[in-house]
Amino acid sequence: MTGRQILTWVLAALLVIAGGEVVAGALASGVTIDEPIHLLRAQGWIDFGWFSPAAFLINGEPPPATASSASVASPYVYGPVFAAIAHAANVVAGIEPSGTINDTAGSWDVRHLVSALIGFAAAVAAGCAVRAMTSSWRFGLWTAVCLLAIPLWSGMSFFNPKDLPAAAGYTLVTAGLVIALAPRSTAGARRWVRPVGIAALVGAGIFLGAGTRIAFWLPVLASLFTYAVLIWTSDRSRRDTVAVAAGVVIGIVALVAVYPVLIEHPRAFLTDSIRDSSGFPFTGRTLTAGQLLSGDPPAWYLPAWVFASIPLLIGLLALTGAALGLRGWIRELAGAGSGRLKVLAARRDIGLILVLQQLLLLSLGSIILGSSMYSGLRQHLYILPAVVMLAGFGAFRAWRRFGDRPGGSGGARAAVVVVLSLALLVPMAEGALLFPYNYTYVNPVAGIGGINGNWESDYWWSSQREAREEIPDAVVPKCSTALTQPGSLDAEITAFPCLNYRVTDPPVGNEPADADVWVIGRKRAGNAVPDYCSVEGEVTRWVRGEDVVMSYVLRCDRDHVQVVD
Repeated sequence: MTGRQILTWVLAALLVIAGGEVVAGALASGVTIDEPIHLLRAQGWIDFGWFSPAAFLINGEPPPATASSASVASPYVYGPVFAAIAHAANVVAGIEPSGTINDTAGSWDVRHLVSALIGFAAAVAAGCAVRAMTSSWRFGLWTAVCLLAIPLWSGMSFFNPKDLPAAAGYTLVTAGLVIALAPRSTAGARRWVRPVGIAALVGAGIFLGAGTRIAFWLPVLASLFTYAVLIWTSDRSRRDTVAVAAGVVIGIVALVAVYPVLIEHPRAFLTDSIRDSSGFPFTGRTLTAGQLLSGDPPAWYLPAWVFASIPLLIGLLALTGAALGLRGWIRELAGAGSGRLKVLAARRDIGLILVLQQLLLLSLGSIILGSSMYSGLRQHLYILPAVVMLAGFGAFRAWRRFGDRPGGSGGARAAVVVVLSLALLVPMAEGALLFPYNYTYVNPVAGIGGINGNWESDYWWSSQREAREEIPDAVVPKCSTALTQPGSLDAEITAFPCLNYRVTDPPVGNEPADADVWVIGRKRAGNAVPDYCSVEGEVTRWVRGEDVVMSYVLRCDRDHVQVVD
């Protein structure tokens, strides 16, 4: 077996391991803070046709107020596609009857597994895009592993019902268009594989992306426009363009079939989805580089989170890929005559334009327009697959330059192998240390000075499930999403019933009426434990010499806790 074959098998094994971690995380993760309301939205969609909780509707229709300004009750931000897929999976598994959404432990497991499958599929699609731009299945595999190696992506794949599917859908569309732009290499009896794959990627991407976050119709449309310009100026096979068009039709038809109110209110969905997504109200604060920032953050908020969330070597390879791609295009343009654009569009790596567009269009637009942003990078997860595709291209070019050149230096070849290996293995190891709270990762440079007190940890509150294990069996704990903040005027904790047992029957407490209240408190926005509570336990994960706190287990004076039953 040659060295290249060994490397291919190693990468395939790493992909299996990374995929296994995503599946394990889906089963280990607790129910997160936003998931219960998405169950209510799913039931509202089944009952009334709108992906909104019934409490947000009046006689089965959105109230007029939701059409005048962005609000939590807006029916134009989210779509039902992820919920529909998860419900179908639960029906097939025999856990949910058709038309009824439930919250049993088994149904949550299925939803999380669907999310894991979507996260894995996006990784494979990113790998296929890099393979199309490089003609290397080996670096396609490297790219797929790379996306799953980023702890934020793998962690969000455990459960995220809205941001992960939207980002994955966008990535599927980008991958389909990148493949359609690459020179054809499939011949003979398998010539049908390429157009079918392109149509499937584009169709599934539109269905999943715009069907989960409605506003994603805009970047998808922009990508299709860019593709049309590049195709118009090149000699690419029109057969692939027919496949792209078929995918667009399939995606739109499938989306309308699942969510027919799109056709009944087309103008509202096209305009209000953008307005309500960019201006979604958020009254909390996000701990970012040691500062508490509102939902209307400064321009450096998103770049700070992008830098912090991307492992260093992957980020370096992505910059390398972007720089080398741009340099090649500039050289091509400088050496071409009057047909410069046609020559540029004929390059195998021209698909990088679509990758850069996925990276920059929404992110820069959100910064320039001052869109609402909070809770880390979760609303902009689409950035990660774009970074990884650039990194895969950069890794390929680095290997061609230093590792695979005839007569090249053995030391240079070894250095490239080490860098490409560490780029995958280090973040995978750190994600495993944080498991199943992988999404709390920040890279070593961003983590200088510690993660606690500088960056958000478990803002999704998946750790509530683990915290319950540290409370006496006879006690029914309460949960608080907002402990007293430093300098806050609030004198009490408001504690609600915990929603995240993931067991069939919550325990029944028998503590005296005047006993202390056990509270599971979320570690969020740098909050502090109030003076009237004692810390009885913490959910933590060790990474780089620090115990990163996810949530607290507190025993509090009942006189200072406002208990809601």
